[in-house]
Amino acid sequence: MIQSLILFFTFAHLGLAAVTGEDDRLSFAELEKRNPSTLAKATATQLSRRYLKLDSELASYPSGKLQNQCPGEKFANEPTLGGCSGFLIAENILVAAGHCKDYRAGGCEDDAWLFNHFAPAKAGKHIFKTKDVFYCKKILDFKHDGEGDYVIMELDRKVPNITPLEMDIKNQGQKGDPVAILGYPLGRSFTYTPGGRILSKDKNFLRVDSDAFKNNSGSALFNIRTGKVEGILTNARRGMGQNPLDGCQLAKSYKENMVLVNRLKRIEYLQNNYQFNNKNKEALFKNLCDQKTTLIVKYRNKKENDWITLSKTLEPNEELRISDNKNDSFYLHAFNQSNSIIKGKDFWGFADTTRTNEYGFKSSKGSTYLLGCSALLE
Repeated sequence: MIQSLILFFTFAHLGLAAVTGEDDRLSFAELEKRNPSTLAKATATQLSRRYLKLDSELASYPSGKLQNQCPGEKFANEPTLGGCSGFLIAENILVAAGHCKDYRAGGCEDDAWLFNHFAPAKAGKHIFKTKDVFYCKKILDFKHDGEGDYVIMELDRKVPNITPLEMDIKNQGQKGDPVAILGYPLGRSFTYTPGGRILSKDKNFLRVDSDAFKNNSGSALFNIRTGKVEGILTNARRGMGQNPLDGCQLAKSYKENMVLVNRLKRIEYLQNNYQFNNKNKEALFKNLCDQKTTLIVKYRNKKENDWITLSKTLEPNEELRISDNKNDSFYLHAFNQSNSIIKGKDFWGFADTTRTNEYGFKSSKGSTYLLGCSALLE
């Protein structure tokens, strides 16, 4: 009986258990955002209008063959179709690699993109639905030089029944995050390639250790932890190489399969049309009370990617600035003479008071929090 009671109280206590490491819990909606089938629908493979034959219902395109593949190579017998990969960030805005075509010189008159290419191509000539073919209408941004390799284009119409990939506009990706490549390697049908991790990142590029091949150019690098796209795959060390014994082609691997990814946040068109968090935001807390006020702030530190609790007593009109927060989510509690005057989001571990006479805080642009004592700040 005593042992049973001990077990009962032990397991009951687990109801108050905290998170160990990262909080990996996901809602159903978050699971759906990471569903490879959902992600696949927002991707496309590049075709040339010169070889595209279509009528009102069906279209066809000549398929190819992987040349001289070694026996046993994965997908060696699958016919190939298409060129680069691309992905949607809006219903009619597609992102790809800049080297997929000389968009600067020739525009996009003969560029076409095929969606819903999930089954292997048919040998000789592949048949698919005309409605799955979309055309490049206008180039919105383009770069192909030593500093960048990307293209943003407007399609001729909206792609129906898809969820565009969500971009990491808040700069949430971190070194070590698990990633997957969404694209059409070697010209085959859609391929989901997990197993990689972010090795490093700077202002313009990410470096990951994923498996990538020819025709993966333009693929989305998807962050499995955040559920968002980090950038555009443009170059990889891994690919096909020659078997020295008989000259056939096999997958070539290096100690580190370094893949170079153009970050979305560095693209001017995206910067101008989406609110990317390119700078560390500063939060300002100011004590408007006529007496000392103790402020407790819990926030996530950007550099260490960990929670920090800061406690400071502010003199009247004194300010506290925090400039290394990862986002705008602060957990707040402030008091003077043992009376709570402010609370933000509840955080387990703060003083549990009824707070019936809350005066609160006022948040303004620039993340300024004003602490008031005598009345609710309007």
